[in-house]
Amino acid sequence: MIVSPKFSLSKRPQQSKDKALSEYAPGRLIVVNKETYRIGGIYVEGTGSASPATGLFSRPLGKYVYCPLCTYIRDAPLRREDETCPVCETPLRERELLDPPGFSPERGRPLDERDREQEISYATSAQFPTPIESDRFQWKQNAGTHIRHAYEQDRKLVIVNKGPGESGFKVCEACGAAKPDTEPWPAGPHPRPFLVPNYVLQKEGLSWLCNDAIRKNPIYLGHSFLTDILLLRISFCLPLKYDPRHPWLQDALGTTAEALSLGASRQLDIDAGELSAGFRLMPAVSGGDPSALGLADIYLFDTAAGGAGYAAEAGDLIVRVLQRTLDLLRECPENCERSCTKCLRHYGNRYWHERLDRHLAAELVTYAQCGTAPSIGSIAKQCTDLIPLQRYLELEGWSSSLDSNIHGVQVPLLVRDNAQGNWVAIGTYPALLDKDASSFDHPLYALDGEDDVAVSLLADYVVSRDLPTAYQQFRRDARQQ
Repeated sequence: MIVSPKFSLSKRPQQSKDKALSEYAPGRLIVVNKETYRIGGIYVEGTGSASPATGLFSRPLGKYVYCPLCTYIRDAPLRREDETCPVCETPLRERELLDPPGFSPERGRPLDERDREQEISYATSAQFPTPIESDRFQWKQNAGTHIRHAYEQDRKLVIVNKGPGESGFKVCEACGAAKPDTEPWPAGPHPRPFLVPNYVLQKEGLSWLCNDAIRKNPIYLGHSFLTDILLLRISFCLPLKYDPRHPWLQDALGTTAEALSLGASRQLDIDAGELSAGFRLMPAVSGGDPSALGLADIYLFDTAAGGAGYAAEAGDLIVRVLQRTLDLLRECPENCERSCTKCLRHYGNRYWHERLDRHLAAELVTYAQCGTAPSIGSIAKQCTDLIPLQRYLELEGWSSSLDSNIHGVQVPLLVRDNAQGNWVAIGTYPALLDKDASSFDHPLYALDGEDDVAVSLLADYVVSRDLPTAYQQFRRDARQQ
C-alpha cells in the first residue's frame, strides 16, 4: 500500500491492506529514511490531479452496520433507524465505509523535530458479516457433541478501522485530506496532503490550499476480501451461559480462535501466517439444536489471496486439529497463568495479549467436543483465586480467613463484617457456567437455610480481572442475608 504519491520510489513503504489500515491510518506517525511523517490523507495514485479523491466520492460509499457490544456486523444498510442487534438486542449503528487505495502524509513533507503527536487507531481483525437471511451451510457433525463444521469457498471478510474511540475519520472529498474525528479540522482552507507540481495547480486553477469541504459525517476505513473458510459452529446449552454482554465469552472465543489457527498450522506443518481465525456470535437458528441458547462461529481462513486450500485441509483433519488445539491450550512449556509467547502470544495477535486465556478456552473446547461442562474448582484452587479479593476486603474493614469451616462446611473464604457481625461464605465458579441453571451445584449450597451466614458465589473471571466489580457483587449478596 503506497504511502505517498510524490516520494521517490525508495521512500514508498508498502504494506498489505490489513496492516496498512492500522499502521498507515490518518493520525499515525511513520518513519521513512530517518524522517518522520504523519499520515494526513487518502490518495488515489495516477490521477495527475490536485483533487485525486473526487472519484472516490462520486458514487455512494458502502455501508457498515455493527453492534457496539457484541461481534455482529453486516454490509447491508439498516432496515429501520431503531433496528436492534439480533444477538444481544443492542441498538445497531451504521457508518459509511471507504476502501482507501493509498495514504499520503500531511503536506507531503516530514514533520518538525518537535512535532511528534499522533492519534493511534487499529483495524479490527477480519470479520465475517452476518447475513440478514439464513445462510445455509453443508454441515458435518463428526467434530464433537456441541460442534459442527463446514467448508466454504469465496466468503467475504471485512477489516475495518473505526478511528480513535470508534469516532471515525474526517475526509475531504476533493484532495483526500484526512484526520481522526477526535482532532479539530482547521478553519478555512486546508493544506493538500501531498506535493503538487505548479503546472498541475495552474492547469486546474487551484492553489496548494484546498477550499473544498470535508464529508459531512465521519467515515470508517475498511477493506473486504474473498477467501476460503472453515467454519466451526458451537452450540451453547445449559449449564453454560450465553450472554454477549459478558467479556469472558468473547475472551474464550477469541482465545479459541487464536489457538485453532496455531493448532491447524502445526497439524498441517505450514507457517503460522498461512492461516488466521476469528469469531462471531449468532442467535439460535431454527432447524438447529432446540436446546441451544445461542451460537458462536469460529472461522479459520487462508490468508493468501483467493485461498490456498489450507482451510479445507484443516476441515478434513478436524478431529486432529481440535486435539492439537486442546494440547496447545493445556500444555504451555512455561506453565503460564493465562498466555505467553511460548504458547499463544505472537506479534500478529498483540492487541489481544491481555485477553488471551488458555484455561478459559480449554474449557470451551472441551465442552464443544465432549459435552463436558466446566467443573467447580477444588477448595484449594478457589482459595488461591480469592486471595486478591481477601486483601481487598481487609482494606475495606472486613475480617477474613481462607479455607475455613462453618456449620461443618468447608469454605474457601469466610469473611465477617466487624460492625454488624455477619458472616459471608465466598466461593468461585467457572465463568462459562450459568449459576442460575437448575443443574448448577456448588459445595457452599450446603449453607442454604443457615440464618447467620450468607453465600456469595463469584465468577472466577471477575475475581481475577475486576476486583471492584467482584466486591460490589459480594456486597449485594451480603445484604441479602
